[in-house]
Amino acid sequence: MIIRQSAVAGQFYPAQREELDAQLASLFDQTKKISLRGRPKILIVPHAGIVYSGKVAAWGFKQIENLGYSKIMLLGASHQTFFQHAAIFGQGVWETPLGKVVVDEKLAKNFLGKNILDDPSPHLQEHSLELELIFLQKVLKDFKIIPVLISQPTEKVAEDLAEKISRALNDKTLLVVSSDLSHYLPWAVASEIDQKTIGAILSGQKNVFAKNPSTGACGYEAIKISLRVAEILKIKNFQKIKYQNSGDITGEKAQVVGYTSIIGYA
Repeated sequence: MIIRQSAVAGQFYPAQREELDAQLASLFDQTKKISLRGRPKILIVPHAGIVYSGKVAAWGFKQIENLGYSKIMLLGASHQTFFQHAAIFGQGVWETPLGKVVVDEKLAKNFLGKNILDDPSPHLQEHSLELELIFLQKVLKDFKIIPVLISQPTEKVAEDLAEKISRALNDKTLLVVSSDLSHYLPWAVASEIDQKTIGAILSGQKNVFAKNPSTGACGYEAIKISLRVAEILKIKNFQKIKYQNSGDITGEKAQVVGYTSIIGYA
């Protein structure tokens, strides 16, 4: 069995289970469930070190706590390598200090095609999906994952992937999209840009979001794909759960990174 071991434990989050458990528990203690008018289908959350974006992420993941999802499609951007296909980690397990999570090999195979490949190599040192997994391990039980990374996908790749994701989404399946927002701008500038980005996402329309390419979001392409999924499935309800940037956490406001959690629901 292929085991994808933690790549950033001890860097982005504590490597010791007890310390990680305690830190996550503290983050979730600062959240609460809010009123949603439907069942979440798409969850957009950040992936920085949890001392920076963990509170925003926890607010997002709190909304799916104990909702019984059995399959999680993880979609994020590669920060390490560049490629045009979609790279699926198609078999084995992912391991974090909180335990192991099995890849849904059957569903992963259904995704494969000319532009969507079983390609684990970009995943091995990538943090963007791993950061989401530790939160999922705290709010769900007995779930499998389908990890998907993109880099610079063509429109054909993006459309093919959106179609495959749309076919797989049901009441027991959730799409988790991993993305931070603007990077290394002054606090006021970042806040203004991020609010425009959030507004475009809340429109639920891919083209509205795509008209705003200066978002600075590292998961820009992943968000576009998720909005195309929303269009295919007629998911028109998006709700901002939380926004902060790193300056709000550290007090250092000369250069900040933006974070948001947003839910799209049926």
